[in-house]
Amino acid sequence: MAWEKSAAAAAAELVAAVNDSQSVHLRGIKQDPRAMWETLELVHRSGKAKNNSLSTWNEFHITQYTNYSIPLKAHIGGILEISNRLRDLFPDPPSNKQIIARILSSLPRDFDQAVNAISDHSNRDDRNYVVGRILRGKFTICRNGGLAVTFPGQTSALATTITIEPVVCSNCCRGHSLEQCFHKGGPLEGNIPNWFLKHHQTPQANFTHVFAL
Repeated sequence: MAWEKSAAAAAAELVAAVNDSQSVHLRGIKQDPRAMWETLELVHRSGKAKNNSLSTWNEFHITQYTNYSIPLKAHIGGILEISNRLRDLFPDPPSNKQIIARILSSLPRDFDQAVNAISDHSNRDDRNYVVGRILRGKFTICRNGGLAVTFPGQTSALATTITIEPVVCSNCCRGHSLEQCFHKGGPLEGNIPNWFLKHHQTPQANFTHVFAL
């Protein structure tokens, strides 16, 4: 019959258009072009999902914290966001211990002291403790190291005569002193100033200038 000839012709065109790796999925249905097309579409979607899964795993493993200008909380949040995506893609996503290990291994050598302290602590598997300890570690790094400031048109020798030490709250890691902290855990918790309610932002960091003599 005419429709059978048309179906056979369509099936033949599909078989001719696919490669060997795709053709293997068509065994047993090469006389049904509709079933062939639906099978190829499913294989294509599965392939895209597999590539996306591999890309997400790769992103999870290579993410590193290399730029101090990026908030550390944002970096950690990025790793947690990737782990959530993996949870949607795989029945066996990263465990809590694996996520903590990935966060710690993403930190530069400056954080070695904090990482060692976490590894020896009884709460090393508590994600909230680990994140809080890392944030305090960055606060210590900022306080001890300072930031070198350069100025256009000046020699490097002159430019490095000024060091700026940012004021960072040890409670919330924002740009104010601990005594001024109105965030959770701070001495002024709940006493939110009017300027914050008006502008919805944290105060800019105060700076202490230390001039080399």
